This record gives sequence, structure tokens and C-alpha cells, in this order.
Amino acid sequence: MTSLLLLPGTLCDERLFSHQVEQLSALADVRVGDLTTADTIEGMAESVLDAAPEKFALGGLSLGGIVALEVVRVAPQRVTHLALLDTNHTPPTKTQVATWTVFEQMTLDGDFDRITPERLAPILIHRQEDRRLRQLVLDMAAAIGPEAFLRQNHANSHRPDNSGVLGQIECPTLVLCGAEDAVCPVVLHEEIAARISGAELAIVPAAGHLSTIDAPEAVTAALRSWLARPAHTTDTKQD
Repeated sequence: MTSLLLLPGTLCDERLFSHQVEQLSALADVRVGDLTTADTIEGMAESVLDAAPEKFALGGLSLGGIVALEVVRVAPQRVTHLALLDTNHTPPTKTQVATWTVFEQMTLDGDFDRITPERLAPILIHRQEDRRLRQLVLDMAAAIGPEAFLRQNHANSHRPDNSGVLGQIECPTLVLCGAEDAVCPVVLHEEIAARISGAELAIVPAAGHLSTIDAPEAVTAALRSWLARPAHTTDTKQD
């Protein structure tokens, strides 16, 4: 059976992929990785590879997608399929770093509990009227906690430019984005898909940044189709 490893975004845990794990378990051995222990993208990728099977399909959302690109860069021969969801291949902008610096200071000042409800939840999901969905976002952030958030925030603030990695990817690749994603907009994913040979681009209607919970059925259907593509790996060049 195919091994599928899913990597969550900042302040998200395995619940980000609840629908996908449940619905895809008949097709693959689905696991959700942990991106809370390292404070660099490179360190996160190393921890993922240390815990992963020898060969596996890999999907990542947001921070998870950034880490997935690093995994493919350093160990392309181990990844049979790649799914990049609501993510970013570029280095952080000055505006993003400034925002994350504010979040860091808020956390150090003891105001971590304000960050998600006041600053993040309004831009992470499209279905703002869904109280259950909003509460899920808050619960995941609380479970990750301030110390892990500081590590994730540092990693994101110093993330590499992955533009050069895209042209090296040769395994079956899905690039997916919520149509209403205000964090990593559609245009970024159009560029990612254009740079990866044979990549499939999927834009999910009425979904925001956390598309896996905003439009779970549509995302799961896209992942099911992606997993059905014939697997292959190549010894792509490394930077």
C-alpha cells in the first residue's frame, strides 16, 4: 500500500487533514507529520525524512508545502508523488517578516492567545460564518502552543527561495489552492504549476487558505485522483 505523509501548516495539527485521512485510508497508509520541533525549514525537512518510510507520497499545506519542497530538494528519490496545497515557493517579503516579528513579540509578551482569533482566523478560512470551523482553527492553535509557534514563526521568517527547486521536480505533482486564499493566492500556484513539468493545477471554489477543512470533499477528491497517477521517482539534481 502507498504511504502518504501529510504536513500541516503553522499552528495546525493532524485535525487539518481529518477528512483526508479518513477518506484516503483505503488507498494509502496516511500519516500526518510533526512540524513543531525544529526552528528552520531545513531542520523540519530532516525530521520528516527521519520519520518517513523509504518511499512515500508527500503533501503539504502552507508551511507544510514549504517543508515538502525542501524534502524533495534533498531527497527526490524518496518522494513518489508531491502535493503542494495553499503554499508559497518564494522567500518571505519584508511585510511578512514585519508581521511575524509582531507575532513573536506578542507571544513573548504573553499574548499568544490573541494572535489566532484576532489576526489569523479571519484570513485562514473562507466560511467565517461556520462557528465549528472557526473553533477548530482556535483549538489547533491552542494545541500547538506558544513555544512551537515561535519555532514555526522563525522557520517561516527565514525560509529559503524554493523557485529553483520547482524545475527539478519530476514526480506526479498536484498544485492546489483555495480560490479565496488571501495568504497564498491563486497567482502563486499558477506560477508553481507552470514551473513543474506535468503538474496538475486545481483551484477549489469557495475555499480559503486552510482548504482541507474549508472544502474537505473537493480537496480529498483531488488528492484521490493525484494518488491514482502512476508513481515514479528520479534522481533529480540537488542544489
